[in-house]
Amino acid sequence: MAHRPLARRGRHAGGEPGRLSSSAGYDRGHFAPLASFKGSEAASEVDYYSNIIPQRSAMNQGPWGRMEDAVRALVLRRAVLPPDRAPVWVVTGPLYERDMPRLPNADEPHTVPSALWQIVAVQETGGGVTAVAFLFDQDTPRADLPLAHVVAIDEVERRSGLDLFRLLPDAVETALERTADVEAARRLLFPTE
Repeated sequence: MAHRPLARRGRHAGGEPGRLSSSAGYDRGHFAPLASFKGSEAASEVDYYSNIIPQRSAMNQGPWGRMEDAVRALVLRRAVLPPDRAPVWVVTGPLYERDMPRLPNADEPHTVPSALWQIVAVQETGGGVTAVAFLFDQDTPRADLPLAHVVAIDEVERRSGLDLFRLLPDAVETALERTADVEAARRLLFPTE
């Protein structure tokens, strides 16, 4: 699929910025949030239609948005650490587990995902990795807390059909993927909650 740059100033043709269809309750969400790249040279690299995913407004502006803010804060906190401890990896994807309503007034057909997931991993002192996974159904209420959506990486892999950490040694991969570690998510992303 070829990348198509967004129209000038990130506007979606025929609608207000960030909105796909107010009547359907969808936002123009992003796999890699544009706000995370504001002011950087990489901003133009994420401003493509291939980075856009329809997200229900309540989920996108509620718990998903709070999680994106927390990931940005984590990256900034770690930026002051020595380079061997600074890396933060984020992997995001959709799930298509049930039919979702089509986007009205779209000029092309779009398949709307039923859920979105995100995995955040960080390098720890001594070379270890801590990783946490979140899974949000499109019908997630705006008031939900992101920590209520922590799942095991194994669940994301099972439901998506992906093997995300297959290059790790089996023992490391198994330990990293098998638990839904809410406390690790709190420590990494929501240390003040």
